[in-house]
Amino acid sequence: MTKLLRNSLLSFLLFLPAAIAATPFNNALQNSQTDLEQGHAHWAIDRLEALQGQASTAEQTARWAGLLGQAHYQTHQPAHRQQALALLAQAANAQALPDTERGRYANLLANVYRESEEGAEQAAVWYARALQWAKDDAALMLTVRLNQIRLLPETQRLAALLAVSPAIADLPASTAQARLLLATGKLAQKLGKPALALAHSALTLALTAAQKQADKPLQAEALLALAQLYASQQRNDEALRLTEDALATAQDRQDAYVLWQVEAQLAQLLRQQGHADAALAAYRRAVRHIQAVRLDLPVRYDAEGRSSFRDTLYPVYLGLADLLLKHGSENTRNAQELLQEARAILELSKQAELEDFLGDHCVVHRDLGILAQARGSGTAVLYPVVLPDRLEMLVDINGTLQRFTTEVSAAELKTTTLALLKALHSTRRLPYETSAQQLYTWLIAPMQPLLQAQHIHTLLAVPDDFLRMLPLSALYDGKQFLIEHYALAVSPAVSVLAGQSPHSGQPKLLLAGLSKAHGGFEALPGVGREVRGLQAQFGGDMLLDEGFKMADFRHALAEGEHTIVHIATHAAFEGNAQDTFIKAYDGDMYLDRLQALLQSPARADTELELLTFSACQTAAGNDRAPLGFAGMALRAKARSVIGSLWQVNDVAAQKIMTRFYHHKIMGRLGKAEALRLAQQEWLREPAFRHPFYWSAFILVGDWL
Repeated sequence: MTKLLRNSLLSFLLFLPAAIAATPFNNALQNSQTDLEQGHAHWAIDRLEALQGQASTAEQTARWAGLLGQAHYQTHQPAHRQQALALLAQAANAQALPDTERGRYANLLANVYRESEEGAEQAAVWYARALQWAKDDAALMLTVRLNQIRLLPETQRLAALLAVSPAIADLPASTAQARLLLATGKLAQKLGKPALALAHSALTLALTAAQKQADKPLQAEALLALAQLYASQQRNDEALRLTEDALATAQDRQDAYVLWQVEAQLAQLLRQQGHADAALAAYRRAVRHIQAVRLDLPVRYDAEGRSSFRDTLYPVYLGLADLLLKHGSENTRNAQELLQEARAILELSKQAELEDFLGDHCVVHRDLGILAQARGSGTAVLYPVVLPDRLEMLVDINGTLQRFTTEVSAAELKTTTLALLKALHSTRRLPYETSAQQLYTWLIAPMQPLLQAQHIHTLLAVPDDFLRMLPLSALYDGKQFLIEHYALAVSPAVSVLAGQSPHSGQPKLLLAGLSKAHGGFEALPGVGREVRGLQAQFGGDMLLDEGFKMADFRHALAEGEHTIVHIATHAAFEGNAQDTFIKAYDGDMYLDRLQALLQSPARADTELELLTFSACQTAAGNDRAPLGFAGMALRAKARSVIGSLWQVNDVAAQKIMTRFYHHKIMGRLGKAEALRLAQQEWLREPAFRHPFYWSAFILVGDWL
């Protein structure tokens, strides 16, 4: 054997194990790419994370980082943003990759920046780099140029779209060209009447291109987009025909990601034409498709953290509930069955929104069996449903649902609610009686005879939309507040409540507080008195000011079998979980950090009965912010949370919390009743009767 041949054989043998090892890795990358193309971002994340550290070359490492970054981006959830940024930057900067591939990852990285707060400048930088690297790929270059148009002021977008459209039309026929035409049409459609001609032309060309490529999902998307364009012009017959074509095309592949949109559009059109039964069936199918793929649906967040859930998915749930309620009123024979289905749909929508808020579907339980606890206990469960033309109130008593309809528009209901909230939040003690009484008339008065006849003493509300910001305790019948008649609790969805029996032993408290000005937050002098006073009366462990550090908090939770954790410090509850935090002396505890602390192995056998935040506040005007209380309960696996909808008076907080724990611990009352008595005692003080002082406190979760 010659020396050259021997060396060649040796090299081959040395290379062979790496080649064999590389094949499964590359196959896994390809499978992940397929997951992403089919919309399964979370599947791709699981698959790719399992490959971490297994790459054998710099190119494989870069490609792995790029795909994982793309997967995090495609979730469109704030919790995934930092990982998407870091991984996509790693791939875009990797010289081991071809320029075209780097350009693709740079384009995705720019998208992440564009969709985040104050990210436009960085997005522009990365789009420019993507263009430079994509110079050998015309379709990629045009994709980047369309994304750059999204950065422009709206008044400049139509001219830019018109300028780039000829280049897209000149591309060779391909799926990439069809997608670019579809994107152009959708962008133009958002620009309104001046861009209608461009939108129609681009979408028609997209449909033709998709048909030539025999791409059924893309055909269905183009048909749906054209249908929506016609529907926006009130050309409903043409819109219906196109929607039915889209449905037939999407059903060939059973593509739930397209089918839910098509069925929702079909339901709307059928309803407008008076075909209520057919519309109901279409809505049911749309919700079924949503539930099948909801985890991977691209719910997006704007620069201020607002989710698109209520603009995209929620109207489908609400449309189905609306039709079910109407059918229930028209069909007495199976009215109860229809009302039960409507309530189940409302629960699904609320579970979905809470999952969206948390960015995590794993912590949200789905069990309506908790309602059995309410039956026979003097508790009524209220579901206010805000519809454009009316308010519906579903009332569950002992498992039987009754429906009350109030002819008030959503706009008028919201205006009155915001007027009351303005009066309640203001330290100037603005008049509240008129709006509080009007809301009582709309929300409570119609069902009051039923509540009295059934001897109801506790109301568990599952509020909707802007009503989440409203403390029901402040509703006023002209003589008394609602809290003087009923114990009150709220829940984002009854099916997420803990199902165990309430804690029956002597509670053990962990009291934590920050009274000093710290980290840009003002001092809370009442916190020191509150925490010391609670320890003096009820015992427990105390962490105050410098003693309330995250390590100390973690140690106390691990060492003590605390069933009640009371935290008196600045806490901000925002419109998404990622911005919701509690302030400790040495930093901020966000939801995931709190979850880790409260679910340590040392606490495995200790159920957390109550988590209290006595000095927190929700983001003013953000109707998703109160979901933070439910998020805290679920993350901490707590049965209940007490929090405040605005920052309350120091003295009031101290007094109400002290009396609450007195009634809860010494009087052994349920949490809702204990809070009711504490608030009642305070409002009877003439100087503090204004609901500003006492109505901010709400109980979320288990009321027992």
